[in-house]
Amino acid sequence: MSELMEKEQQVQMEPLETDAGTGGTPVKKKMSRRTRRRIIRWCVILVVLAVIGGVLFKLLGGKKSKETQVVTDVVQYGAITAKVEGSGLVKAKSSESISIGTPGTVLEVLVTEGQEVTAGTPLFTVDSPAAQAAVQKARSQVEGFEKQLSAAQKDIAGLNLTASYPGKLMEVATLNPGDTISKGQVVAQLNDDTRLRLEQYYSYAYAGELKVGQTVEVSVPALMTTIPGRVEAVHMVSRITPEGSKLFSAEIVVENEGALTAEMAASATAVVNGETVYPYEPGKLAYYRTGELRSTVNGTVLSSDLVNYLQVSAGQVLVRIDGEDSESEIFSIEQSLEEAREELEKAEKNLANCNAVAPIDGKVIGLSIQPGDEINTQQPILTISDIRTLIVNANVDERNISYIKPGMMVDLDQWGNWAMGMVESISLSSTVNNGVAT
Repeated sequence: MSELMEKEQQVQMEPLETDAGTGGTPVKKKMSRRTRRRIIRWCVILVVLAVIGGVLFKLLGGKKSKETQVVTDVVQYGAITAKVEGSGLVKAKSSESISIGTPGTVLEVLVTEGQEVTAGTPLFTVDSPAAQAAVQKARSQVEGFEKQLSAAQKDIAGLNLTASYPGKLMEVATLNPGDTISKGQVVAQLNDDTRLRLEQYYSYAYAGELKVGQTVEVSVPALMTTIPGRVEAVHMVSRITPEGSKLFSAEIVVENEGALTAEMAASATAVVNGETVYPYEPGKLAYYRTGELRSTVNGTVLSSDLVNYLQVSAGQVLVRIDGEDSESEIFSIEQSLEEAREELEKAEKNLANCNAVAPIDGKVIGLSIQPGDEINTQQPILTISDIRTLIVNANVDERNISYIKPGMMVDLDQWGNWAMGMVESISLSSTVNNGVAT
């Protein structure tokens, strides 16, 4: 704006030009077009600024011509309700059916169609010998598989074939890693030579004088020595000698410190009432016990420590076996046992149904038998339903499933009969009908 005033002052202060032809009379100089446009533009700007200033003054600084009227009201609020509809079938929440899986004859029917019963109420009686036979057969199968499993579990313990008692190995089989070994295969003979046994015959004149536990002296000519022994058993047999003497036998046990072996000749003398008693004849030493070392599983040899005349201790592992086949056998037996137990349970339940009682409280429906009927069907012959509580399996459009929550109350309409229900559970599985998922 100051620039505009300066422009105007400059214009006013410029001297007027004179026209020489008019005797020096001053002549006004005409404005240029550019100057006129500039003046007009600034005038418009001044007018716009004046209008804006007036409006602002009226709104902010001017006095109100009228006071503003404030209107009050009560605030109200509420919820937006979404209504979801669905349809489904109604069934009893608790229902039990009874059937007889074996042929039989109905003896009694103790209830009627529509009768209210409580759990344990007798329902009917059926004579079915086939049901009893099925239970006995199933029980026998279960017992058989249990014995097989017990034996197989004991056998598989033989994957590490061990010596059951201390002794010496003889007649060992040659086993290399990778060789196949069969269940029952003899791999060695195990002789307990930690002690040796000697059988001696004595005259009946000393019957009752030679007793178990008595100490005797055992002479071994091969060693030219005498070692102590002990009477382990006395057998009152009747051996008659060519000379006509009657003899009884006694089993003598001697400890082996390493120099004794089977088949050595020996004789045992005892002192009875201060008198030395001699045997009828010398005998031969024998291993205290002897047995065969057998594999109890089928499999593949992993390692073998079998060596002839090897002295072993009780529990020492001699052959290691891969028992994959035995483990498969145990698994197969376990599966068969489980199936047999299920069959037994089914047979016992069927037999119990021959003298059926109500399994739950409810109403008798679907009664289809009467006394004298022959039963030969797997179909239910009686059903008990507790209709005090009903279940509705309703289908709802999956687009609305998010609005439904467990515990939510619902309105039920069955042909105009209204009732109140509650959402118990929600299934997220869906089916598609006509392009709509429910």
